[in-house]
Amino acid sequence: MSRSDESIGRGGSTTLTSGAVQQLIRLVEQCMVLVTGGGRDGRSIGSGVLVAPRTVLTCAHVGFATAAQDITVTWQGYEYTAEVVAAGRPAPGGLWPYPDVAVLKVHDLERHPCAALGEYEPRLGAPLHAVGHSQIYEREPRLTTAIGTYGGHQEFQGEMLWRFIGDELAAGMSGGPVLDVETGLVCGITKTSRAREGARGGLLLPVQAVKELDGGAAVSLWRKHDVFHADMPQWPNLRQELETEPLGRTLGVLTAREHADLLALVADTPAPDLIELHEWCTGRRGLRFDERCTLLRDLVSGLADLMQTPGQLHPIIVLAGVLARQPGVHPADAAILEQWSVRIASRMGEWDELQEWRREAQRDMARSGPVGVSLISQIAPSRLEPGRYLLTVWLRRDPGEVQVIHSDEGAGADFDAVREVLQGVLRQQLAISSGPVTLEFVTPPELFDEPFDEWRLWPRRQWAKLGSRHPVVLRDFDRLDDPMERELWRLRWRQLRDDTSVTWIDCGDRRSYTAWEGWFQQHRDITVLGLPEITTGSPAQEALDVALFAGVPVVLWRRGPCEHGDAECPSRRLRGSFELHRRDDQSALPEFVRVLRSQTMQDDAHACQGLVLLWDDPDSAPAPDPVLTQPRKV
Repeated sequence: MSRSDESIGRGGSTTLTSGAVQQLIRLVEQCMVLVTGGGRDGRSIGSGVLVAPRTVLTCAHVGFATAAQDITVTWQGYEYTAEVVAAGRPAPGGLWPYPDVAVLKVHDLERHPCAALGEYEPRLGAPLHAVGHSQIYEREPRLTTAIGTYGGHQEFQGEMLWRFIGDELAAGMSGGPVLDVETGLVCGITKTSRAREGARGGLLLPVQAVKELDGGAAVSLWRKHDVFHADMPQWPNLRQELETEPLGRTLGVLTAREHADLLALVADTPAPDLIELHEWCTGRRGLRFDERCTLLRDLVSGLADLMQTPGQLHPIIVLAGVLARQPGVHPADAAILEQWSVRIASRMGEWDELQEWRREAQRDMARSGPVGVSLISQIAPSRLEPGRYLLTVWLRRDPGEVQVIHSDEGAGADFDAVREVLQGVLRQQLAISSGPVTLEFVTPPELFDEPFDEWRLWPRRQWAKLGSRHPVVLRDFDRLDDPMERELWRLRWRQLRDDTSVTWIDCGDRRSYTAWEGWFQQHRDITVLGLPEITTGSPAQEALDVALFAGVPVVLWRRGPCEHGDAECPSRRLRGSFELHRRDDQSALPEFVRVLRSQTMQDDAHACQGLVLLWDDPDSAPAPDPVLTQPRKV
């Protein structure tokens, strides 16, 4: 018996001859693609794997993957053009640094399988099956496989890669998938063959390396991946069959299908702060939060790994219940999460614990809209010098607990300087806060164009936007100290509790100021107004001016140009998308808009790109004083 055969592990060749494993291997091979691009020395050939619809995961060094390179993906003998969505950065020479991964978008590719990825580290000595291309026996790249075992970590440039011990990993296999035979998941991709004088095999990149990519590529990839495997459950079903075999490895308390279903359910579910959510779910267990947990799906996998505790509802069931009760969750999605928790609790014998938890949740987690801390940032025009502004920031934990965080004095500063100071204040406050924080920007209408929701406050995490992590709303500074506006403003705000409709204005509506005034005074039941794009002097700008003076408390619009008269113009698509997904609970609107902003980061063509929310509670003041006026000296 050769060393590679001997290293297959417990039970000799049983692992690779089981029916489930053989089908999984065939699926992996069907998901493999040939990637051709322009490398440093001309044409470069490597491998890749389809992991989501029209999405390929490969090594960045395959084809010297940059946005300027021409990439060709070959699948089932057909060639398709591809573009780089995100990729690790090249090094001056030698092996590419970590993360040497790239995500490709393949054009015109339809109806294809996708490999199931897993972020679990294989067991030491676990059997692995690598697939890729090579030109060892023919000039044209041909499918080739390598059988080996997991050999532990190998440090490379300060990062830990994985060792593949067994068959040789030939040139051309880079970027190809590596199947963990015990779990039935693709755990990594091939990076390079062995070093000289080293053991046979090579180095692998763990799937976790995808998280290091910029621009939200990881979030988008995982979302599409998880939804696909719930809709097309062939892979989870085979993994579940594998779990019943002697060498199958069960990952936590959930079956493969249960795990896949929950990952798909949370793919579009708005989540509170992950640390807070972890505390909700683990309760009295006293477990520390894993800092490597950056996505909601990470928390799902971490909680599913926990053992059952007699008399306590399992944290993964608690998670489904908590998410079903979050603001911004569509009632249909909440019902499915509740059904999932009932099914799992029944199977695990925790039905009584689930009923008790639900009774407590009814008292402690009432769905009354977003709660938590507010940071109110007022940018007031200076009364001493035009074009300059004074900044005041309040921290409000509840109506009776308000603290001044920052207050300007003197003639103020230009807006660029104010922006820099305010970003620093917010960065500091968010770093020390726990739980959800709503960010309220009180500005004059001249600053409504500022994309506060797209601010990037984290220098080392430039892919993160403020509006996807926290509810971000605008408030109108000009009407805060005008008693004539305040009474009608309050009247409309009170009606907001009962009236859940949005009144939409068409992008071609060109009424005069006088006509708008008459219309708003006639319709004092309007509480939420939807507008097309707002630019200086546009009809929508005029409608907004009158609406604010008429006391309309909530206004939606989008930044960016609109093709007037076009049925597919962005503003009309915004209306359709918003109405399709919105909930009747308007108190949850700031959180709902945060979810929409998160979705736009995953889809450049999303109809809600540039969405702005003015959410102006007339009774929400940062201090006992009745108005938010010029800042006072601290």
